[in-house]
Parts: sequence; structure tokens; C-alpha cells
Amino acid sequence: MKENKLNTKKVCFAIVIIVLALISSVSISVFSYARNINSLNIRVGQDSKITKIQINGSDSRLDTFLNSDRYIEEEKLCFNSQDNLQIELFVTDQIEIEFEEIGNAIVEVDNKVKKITENNFVYANSMKNIISNSINIYMLIAFMVYIPIMYIVLKGIANFYNKLENKELKIRDILIFAISIFIIYISIFHVLYAILGILILAPITGIIFYNYVKVRRLNLENIYVSIAVIVGITMIFVMAPFNVPDETSHMIRAYKDASLSFVEDDGYIEMPRCFINFADRFAINVQSTDNEITGRMYLSEYIYDCDYSIPTEYLIDYRNVKNLSFVPYLPATAITFVGKLIGLTPLVILLLSRFANLLIVILCSYIAIRKVPHFKKAFLVVGLFPVFIQQAAAVNMDYLTNAIAILMASYIISMIYQKKKVSKKQLVVLGIMTILLALGKFGYFPIMLLLFLVPNEKFSSKKKALIYKIGFLIFLFVFSYMMNSTAAASGADGGTELEKYYGLKYIFTNFIDTMIVYFRTIFLRIDQDVFRGYFNCFGYSTITHHSIPYVCMIAIYLVMILSHDENDKKLTFKERIMYLIIPVLVIGLVYTIAFSRWTQVGQPTIWGIQARYFLPVMPLLYIACSNTKFELNVKNKNGLYALLTSIAYILSFLTIIVFFS
Repeated sequence: MKENKLNTKKVCFAIVIIVLALISSVSISVFSYARNINSLNIRVGQDSKITKIQINGSDSRLDTFLNSDRYIEEEKLCFNSQDNLQIELFVTDQIEIEFEEIGNAIVEVDNKVKKITENNFVYANSMKNIISNSINIYMLIAFMVYIPIMYIVLKGIANFYNKLENKELKIRDILIFAISIFIIYISIFHVLYAILGILILAPITGIIFYNYVKVRRLNLENIYVSIAVIVGITMIFVMAPFNVPDETSHMIRAYKDASLSFVEDDGYIEMPRCFINFADRFAINVQSTDNEITGRMYLSEYIYDCDYSIPTEYLIDYRNVKNLSFVPYLPATAITFVGKLIGLTPLVILLLSRFANLLIVILCSYIAIRKVPHFKKAFLVVGLFPVFIQQAAAVNMDYLTNAIAILMASYIISMIYQKKKVSKKQLVVLGIMTILLALGKFGYFPIMLLLFLVPNEKFSSKKKALIYKIGFLIFLFVFSYMMNSTAAASGADGGTELEKYYGLKYIFTNFIDTMIVYFRTIFLRIDQDVFRGYFNCFGYSTITHHSIPYVCMIAIYLVMILSHDENDKKLTFKERIMYLIIPVLVIGLVYTIAFSRWTQVGQPTIWGIQARYFLPVMPLLYIACSNTKFELNVKNKNGLYALLTSIAYILSFLTIIVFFS
């Protein structure tokens, strides 16, 4: 019986290897074919008018097609005389042209006349044609190469789950597991997405539930790391490039650092044309609720000759990130530097940069959950919030700030409840985390107040205890302020017209009016800033759940946050107040920064606040809310948390995929 089971497993293993290798080889062929160009020529008559040119669901700017015989009138491209409008497309692109006055217009694609129906022209190669046209002898070679690659990848995944079950997991096992999952995704995801469309959710759901079955009986840190790797890498590929807040600017900053240019600039720099063209394809409608990005858009972005030496005809604005610390950009900078040298395309560089940032967050959060002696569930919930993972799986500063803040909070809490005295090694580690947190965003220094909960008896003397506690707090505040003051001074719009914002002076001279704005803001959005904003409002707060998934998400996270866990500890009054006051201070500080720097005089509420800014202190708020009254009557609570989180991510990916489809 056991031998039959073993043979069945081997057969299934071999089938999975063959299927993955086959899809991967098809992907390589499609990516190579997708580099080809279709030349589209529109022969238009005098007085013809075009109202829309849409490529892959995104509207193209009509003013880019102007010449001496064309002009823009009432947002229409108008023609003074007979003309030929040339548009070059990748063979995988879909184009739609809408005419108001068609005249005697004729559209040719590679010298073949195509039909215009009711003043509307739509053209796209079917995925069936794309795949059939891409098949060649090199696909067989790719298939043979992918067989051993997929064998190694699947063995790494199987080894990870074995280590989890045997409680032998090490950091290198996590890295191998994450790299293996990433290789599978980058090999097959976007071709499957182009073929399946919204049905891509089916294999994603299968992977998430397979992982749930494997880890449902494990401890929280192992449940965390397995889920975080899978949903995090899925988020890398599901969330369209540059659709995470300010990712375009952050990637431009990483590219600037990778160019090793130390010449001072005014916030405007030259960028390669191929990089900006890539960004424009995916970032043109990021703040719109009508942002269609189909799977076929990615196919031409994997393999093509990107000449990074050809700059754009204009300078690129990156003022909002120019003066930020270089440290959070180091992974993306290193990957961009190497990627340029070996000829990787901007899409591959972006995916690898997102992956590197995600790994840092997952490792820090895993160590935090493993290290903290109590309240592991609070760290698990925050570390697996969909918006937390969204920020981790992107190029930005949030990933490092969130990771270090959560690790620091966990580390200090472990110092509070440990039985031994605080060692010099612990103080050194805390000092390193303090420096790293200061190099991120400003406003999170109140986390260091946790140190005041560490009993003085755990230091060599009461005097030294006070010196360490006050010293760490002051150092974090001062160093963080120094690292961020230059960036803050530039204001919301790069340093111009600062007088139109409220400013700190207004707070002191108009205190009552300020408090009215504050309380109005709190009343309208506090529930979002401490709860709803972490599983809703993806991207630029444009991707939101429909009613049924939204209600389900609320129920899932209320159960997880408010339920009592055996790992929790009964809090003293002093502890509960401290765990509560730190998030309140951070929220108040961020509100103040947003009020004085980003809110224009006369606005009724504070502008520029996003719930993601408060993620670093949410574990502490949820600890303060811990209770013994709401007890879940289930044997395997960890399994329930894993199930609820898995369902939450299936709903999240459904929402994101539907939004872009």
C-alpha cells in the first residue's frame, strides 16, 4: 500500500514537472515572438476626426500624434488634409480607434486592409494565433532546459514543507522556497494570465489552499512564512507595475542611484526612453477607477533589446523622493545596476526588485513572530494584511519601515517579558534596528517608548536603565528627524508655493480651527486608519472590494483581531495604556505632518493621509485590544487563522484581477 502511494506521488511529481516545463517553454517562445512589431497605417481624408486611440485598454495621448497638418480640438485629433497616421504596435497589443468623422479612412496592418465598423476600428491577434506563431525549434530546447530547472524548484518546495513539519526550518530554507515559487511565477504567470484572463484566479486559489492544507496544524510563525511567501509573490505579479502608490518615482530614484551619478540635480533627470515607455504603458491611469491592464500587455515586456543609452526628449520629475535616504533603495538599486549590465528589460528588473523587498519584509516579520513570547497573533494579522503585503511586494520606502518597526516592537516586547537581564548584544541589535528605522520614514520614534516597559531590574542599575531608555528614544527622534527633514522641507509639490499649506505656525496661532479640522478628519476616517484600510483600497485607493467580499473581509479580520489566543498574556493597566498610547501618538504625529505639509489652507479635512502609514504600530494597537472574553471554541485556532487568511487573499486577488480586467 505504501509502495503504491509512493509510486503515485512520483508520477504526480513527474506530471507537474512536465506541465510546468511545457508552459514555461511556451512562455519563452511567446515572449520572444512578442518582440515583433506590427506597423499600423491609417490613411485618413481631410476633416477626419479621431476621438480615441486606446492600446491595451489604456487611452493614448492624442497630442503625441500631432504634426503640422493635425491639430487638437475639443479633445479630438483633427486632420487638415489627407494624411497617413503611423502607429507601431507589438504583435501582442490590442488597439481600438474611435472616429467621429471617418471620411474615407482606411486602416492597414502590415499592408493588409482591415475593416472599420461603425466608425470604430478594433484589432488584436488572438492568443491562439500568438501561441501558434511563436512555436519553433527553440521551444523544444527551452522545454528540455526547463525539465531539470522545474525538478530542482519542486524539490526545494517539497523540502520546505518537510522542514516545516519537522520543525527544522532555517532561513536558507525560506529563501530557497521563495526563490522556487518566484521562478515558477516568472516562468508561467503572465502567459497564463493572457490566456485565462480572470480565470487565472483558479490556479491561484489552488496554490493558496494547497498551502493551507500543508500548514494548518503548524505554529504561527511557520503558518506566517508559508502564506506570506505565496501571497506575496502572487501580489508581485497580480498588482500591475507602478500601480502601488508612488512606485514610479521610487523606481526612478533607484535607477538614478544605480547610474552612480553623484552630480547634484534639481529633481529632474534624464531617463532611458525604454524605461519611461514601459512606465507609461502601465502607469498612465493609476489614479483612475477605469484602469484596464490585460495579461497580453506583459508579453512584449519580457524579452526585447532595451537600449538604456537612449534618453527621453524631456527630463523626468522625481522631486518627491530626491532627498530620501538611499538605504531603502539599496535592493532595487543593486538589481537595476546588474540588470542594465546584463540587458534585462525594465519589467524583469521591477519584478526582481519587488521580490527582493518582499523577502526582506517576510524574513523580518517571520523573526518578529518567532521572537515575541506573547501576542504572536497580533503580529501575524498585521504581517498578513493585504495592504501590508502590497507595500512589501513593491519598490518604495514602506517595505523597510514596516519590516524594521515590527521587528523592533517584537524585539522590545521579548525584552519586557524575558526572565534574564538585558544583554549588551541585545542593546547592540536594538541600536542597529534604531538606525535602520531612522533611515526610513519619520514619525515612528514613539515605538521606542516600549523600552520603558522593560523593568529597570533587567539592567545592571536603575541609572543605566534610564540612560538607555531615554538615550534610545532621543537618538531615534533626532536621527530620524535629521534623515527626513530635507525631504519634508520640499513640501507636497517639490518645494513650491509652500505658503498655500497650513504649516506649523497655523497650528499654534489658530488652535481651535486646527482642532476642528483634526476632529472632523478623525470622525470621517479613523476606522479606515486602524482597520478597514488594511484589507481594502489597494493601489492608489482605487481598487476596492464589492459589498459581499467587503463584508466577508470585515468579519474575517474582526474575528482574528478580537478573539482571545492562548499565546496572549493578561495585560497590566500600565502595559495596556502604553500599547495604546504609542499608536495614538504616531497617528497624531502623521496627522500633524499631513496637516502642516500637505493640506492646503481652507480644506475641511487633513489631506494626504493613507492608512498604510500606520501599519508599523498596528500590532501594538491590537495588543491593547486583546481580551479574554471573546473565546473561539475551536481545537485548532492556528488552522482557523490560516484558513481565514487564505480566504481573505482569494477575495483580495479576485478584487484586484477584476479591477484590471
